[in-house]
Amino acid sequence: MQTIFAMNPRSKDSSTGQVLKKYHQGYAHGATASEIENMLESQELKATVEAIRAGHEELKETLPYLCPHYAQFNHDHRSQTDILPQAFTYETCTDIDDESMVQTALDRALALNSDPYSDWQDQVLYIEYSARRKLHIWIRIPKGMTIAEAQQAFCRELGVPYDSSCTTPERYIYMTGDTIYRSPQWLTPLSAEEKAERTEAYLNRGLDADGRPLVKPQATPTATKADTATQPRPADKRTRFIMTEIMKKEGINKADLVNKGGRHNTLKMILQHATQLLTKAELQGVLDEIMPASKDKEFQQLIDDFYTKYYDPSQRLTVVQKEIFRRSREIDTGQETGTASTPPEPVYGDSAPLTAIYASPQPPMLPQKLPTLVRHVTSLTPQDLKATVSQGMFPPLSAYPRKLQFLYADNQYRELRSNCLTISGTGTSKDSCLKQPLKHITMPMVARDNINRQRLKEYNQKFNSTKASNDKPPRPEGLIIQKVGADLTRARLAQLMDDSGGAFLYTHLHEFEQWYGIEGQRGSNCQFTNLKLADDEENPFGQERAGVQSVNYTGPLGLNWNASTTPKKIQEMFRYKLTDGPISRLCCATTPNTGLAAPMPRYGNYDERYDEKLRPYIENLMAATGNITCHPAIRMAERLKAECDQYTLVTQDEVFDNLSHRALVHAFRKACMLYAANGMKWEKTIEGFCRWSLHYDLWLKLHFFGDMIRKTEEHTHTSKRGPRNLLEQIKTDTEGVFTLRDAITVRIANNKDEAGTANMLSQWKARGYIQSMPDGKYKKNTAIHDR
Repeated sequence: MQTIFAMNPRSKDSSTGQVLKKYHQGYAHGATASEIENMLESQELKATVEAIRAGHEELKETLPYLCPHYAQFNHDHRSQTDILPQAFTYETCTDIDDESMVQTALDRALALNSDPYSDWQDQVLYIEYSARRKLHIWIRIPKGMTIAEAQQAFCRELGVPYDSSCTTPERYIYMTGDTIYRSPQWLTPLSAEEKAERTEAYLNRGLDADGRPLVKPQATPTATKADTATQPRPADKRTRFIMTEIMKKEGINKADLVNKGGRHNTLKMILQHATQLLTKAELQGVLDEIMPASKDKEFQQLIDDFYTKYYDPSQRLTVVQKEIFRRSREIDTGQETGTASTPPEPVYGDSAPLTAIYASPQPPMLPQKLPTLVRHVTSLTPQDLKATVSQGMFPPLSAYPRKLQFLYADNQYRELRSNCLTISGTGTSKDSCLKQPLKHITMPMVARDNINRQRLKEYNQKFNSTKASNDKPPRPEGLIIQKVGADLTRARLAQLMDDSGGAFLYTHLHEFEQWYGIEGQRGSNCQFTNLKLADDEENPFGQERAGVQSVNYTGPLGLNWNASTTPKKIQEMFRYKLTDGPISRLCCATTPNTGLAAPMPRYGNYDERYDEKLRPYIENLMAATGNITCHPAIRMAERLKAECDQYTLVTQDEVFDNLSHRALVHAFRKACMLYAANGMKWEKTIEGFCRWSLHYDLWLKLHFFGDMIRKTEEHTHTSKRGPRNLLEQIKTDTEGVFTLRDAITVRIANNKDEAGTANMLSQWKARGYIQSMPDGKYKKNTAIHDR
């Protein structure tokens, strides 16, 4: 059986009653779940605890203990020097020693564990009273957090002081077996897949596999002379391809392996993938070609450390590693599709760093794990068009609820206003891929609209045939007609809004130019008034007339829509209005450029089974109403904003910053719509999907409009890149030190003014990216997060 925690059973000699010398406090052996359960249920333990509580406190040191952070130590020696990173448990224990806070902490911990809106739902694993009837609360460490970070975050939620002594890695907890709560997951080991993901999250932060700082060990006792003296294998087509793809995925240039300032960290980034894809000999052979210094002692030590500590033949490959491996296999079989000249494929939008997303020549890839409703809607769509449909499904679905609002992170309510403009070349299925999904999503809406259109027709006939004004029939109640065409007069649009009872109208414009018809104006002076209004709550829209039978309606415009267009048309349309607001109010999608003579996309059969899958979600949306607070969506928006703000500070890109504000609201609304469609239940996949949607939308806006906005020139076609990290561009010495002039040089090279340099450096210092040096210089901090 697998060991769960390191344990010291504190066994005693039966004749003397003394604790055996073998089981001193520096000893802890790996224990299985059954051993721990037997220890906690033993009558001897219960008797010892009762004696301690009766006043015999000297017996406390005879209690058995568990080490919450590690399942094993080297030679069973419980010390930091003998920690085995691969034995990390991803658990920690909070110790509540203040008697006045015990009940409050207990109540709060149990509430957080069962709260579906809490980040700690199902993360509380075990609670017991200590020997002095204080509290021990065991928790799962959130993915990517260190022990200290998890303790601090959980203590904030409990409302108790944070105790730094609880975070020492070799720490132990005296056990009593006086259990208050126990989760089924407490003594259940994590799967190999989950461990691999958690290890990767640490390594991506530049940390060890257990979240500790990654430092060079004094010795590598498990490495043999043969390991460290491996002869390089000459690079070939396959190994060069693997290295090239790793560097592309991590945004690494060959210069990064030569410049002294960043070689060490650059090699670490490569090793995170290379240990799973290349043997040490293969890696050394490729490095001999591109990194002359790789044979230096410090780099050889780093390579040895990674292959000794992190290579695991049973470890699951990451998504990136799987893709590189698959394509490298094509090279082995002589196929040309996987050559090193193949363009890099998109990075995944739910997990990739922002630097990788905005450096990629293609928009981010749709996550592999999707919310259930998104998976159903796209189930019959070809794989390369699923992203388009995933983005375009929201406008019609968001039109079903009536008078539904969600509290946003700024403490104001947001309705489910939604639009999607698909921008792509002709013949790329940009509109045809959406026809069937949108048709079936709107079927219940259209069925009701047809009934109400017939009622309206009968009313108009009766109204027109009645001569006396006093005998004319009153307008029927509930004439809701939501799906409308583009051939609307302003009066008709106002009347439909009045009849809708708080529901949104919906239209599918096969060409975006049809918006001119809704606007009622044409030409370059068109200001897209309705388009601006359509994304803002409480903006006035409507008309007032003096006639008794005239349409009189004033209120916000609720009109969700889908439309398609080409890059040239939309750039021409917006070239005079880049800063007027329509671009930020759009939510964009695209279709891939399949090239000449591409095969025809094949769709599934949109039949009754497809409709039946959608039915419960649409019914939930039709029933949704009121002012709702979705705490997970608010926390998601706050996290995404913090990530965008961090990226803005290191790139100093005002266009990205300006476009991100409304894009965040679009992502929040998508999360809330999925939440409402689930019957007000949150799915963990929603946040990853909305992160993808946010950066997919922003990537496209920067691609199609970025340079136009930056340069305000009429004939700019597409943006060649997203914002670049200025901090990474600043040249430093070997210690990471740079001067004010270095920072100014980088700003000027990126078309930014010199005057903003001081403010930029001040922001970076406040965020912990850099630190001031005594001689007026600056130093980059070791771990720079580019997300």
